Amino acid sequence: MRILVTGASGLLGLNLALSAAADSAQEHIVFGTVKDHALKTDAFTVIQTDLLLPGAVERLLDQARGIPGVETASLSDRLPLEGGSNYYVQIRGRVVEITPEGADAHIDALSDKYTGNPKYQGRSAGQQRITYKILPSKASTMG
Repeated sequence: MRILVTGASGLLGLNLALSAAADSAQEHIVFGTVKDHALKTDAFTVIQTDLLLPGAVERLLDQARGIPGVETASLSDRLPLEGGSNYYVQIRGRVVEITPEGADAHIDALSDKYTGNPKYQGRSAGQQRITYKILPSKASTMG
């Protein structure tokens, strides 16, 4: 299986990438993204990229089209649960559709929800937004 790990220089991402690459029961091909760190390893392929730059995520996902599985995780201190703890969510699944339809409206809705601005301000001239629709197979929360 081909696996893409974003944030592969962080504690969680690095351990996930190394663990997947070392899984001798499977023959995983692992790719890990890093921003500023000069991570050198033979365990997995390191992709140097700044995912905050315009078009970077789209280029990365174009490279990753052959990767059937998707996993994402988030830790937020902006939405603390009762008792003041942080909130963690992890979702695993597979990409079932890749489409530009509705992508601009979706990012505008997110911008309005989180910034109060009804139009997303990070657009670049000629940029095309893409929506990756994921069918979840497992979700975990903690906090």
